Amino acid sequence: MGKNNKAVLALSYAILVILLNNMMCSNKPSGSSVVASPYPLELGISFPPLDSVGNRNLALPYLQELKIKTVRLAENWKFRQANSIDPLDFSGLKDKLDYLKNNGINIFLTIQSHAAAWACTSDNQTGCIFNDLNKYKIYLKALFKFLKDNAYPVIAIQFGNEWQSTYWYPGTASDFIQANNITYDEAKLIFPTIPFVLGGFSINSLRNLAANNGNINSFYNDDATGKVDLYCKASAVICNGPFVELSTFLSSSSSIAYINRVNTIINGSKFDQADIHLYDDVENWAAYHKTVKDLIGTRDIIVTEFGGPWLDCAKTVPDCTTMEPAEPQQTYTLDYQATRLGQYISTINSLGVKTAYFFTLVDNELLPSPMHRKSGVLTYNASLVKISKKPSFSVLRSYR
Repeated sequence: MGKNNKAVLALSYAILVILLNNMMCSNKPSGSSVVASPYPLELGISFPPLDSVGNRNLALPYLQELKIKTVRLAENWKFRQANSIDPLDFSGLKDKLDYLKNNGINIFLTIQSHAAAWACTSDNQTGCIFNDLNKYKIYLKALFKFLKDNAYPVIAIQFGNEWQSTYWYPGTASDFIQANNITYDEAKLIFPTIPFVLGGFSINSLRNLAANNGNINSFYNDDATGKVDLYCKASAVICNGPFVELSTFLSSSSSIAYINRVNTIINGSKFDQADIHLYDDVENWAAYHKTVKDLIGTRDIIVTEFGGPWLDCAKTVPDCTTMEPAEPQQTYTLDYQATRLGQYISTINSLGVKTAYFFTLVDNELLPSPMHRKSGVLTYNASLVKISKKPSFSVLRSYR
């Protein structure tokens, strides 16, 4: 999700355990129209709260009401082998996967490009360069054997997340390609028919790539500090307020290096499908889809994250029309989120995408960036005694 560290999701999920221990009730959603649509698009949930028994018991009724059949989960080597002398331990993962299997829910497995410190050459806490690929291969063999022996319903496997930026993957393109291709080869030995998915394209990378390919005239780029810059063609209507001339940005050494990194990884990596993460500016999603399709050829595109809107966009940048062009400077409301969610789903379906995972089930006020803290379809009140369905819950349910 952009440059937000999804590791902090675990902190907010702990809140859900508190909710579970109270007499929890759900408000009926109101204030939003529901558009029934028997779409062929298969909808899932990305990273629902499943790390504890309490969280799983809390999430399951809502997943069932939404008729969700597949969820996206993250797997991390560091949780299986904290120290080099320790044996691999899949017991924590087993509890979670047993629960999903027993409740008829399929698994999209994202193997994170991360590990414990002992296994990393360079570690920025969101990704690392493995210092011994043979040891990584031993972990993969054990992981895939564990998944097969227990007949877990894994329907796709992916390595890494938003690798375009060194924030998520600190290594070079060559480093990523090696780790990705080892993961692909080991996965195919055990699961030859399961699609292997290239780690997701962040929404910022999609904007950058689309601008570079001439598919959009402007885009906002946010960094880890919350600073937002507008890159824009001087001739474009959107260029209100301070902006950087788009051609100047695209000809910069940093932009050229970024594009080269993406192209090198796409050309050198083994994968069956590509994954794009779509947030906020739904009016540009067709351009982003086309951009990636042009890069990967006949292979399919799936969406493992989509959502929005960008919270209080007008307070962050002087002109939000690139981010939320349908309603410039629109601040967040429950009904606005519900309206936009309907547009998100309709647009993804129109692109011919077969599978899309909504991010996420529950609001996450602890995300370091405010952009998508309220992208969930469930929320909780300040005293943590009640969880409620938002109007967007009904919209998501209506497309099942």
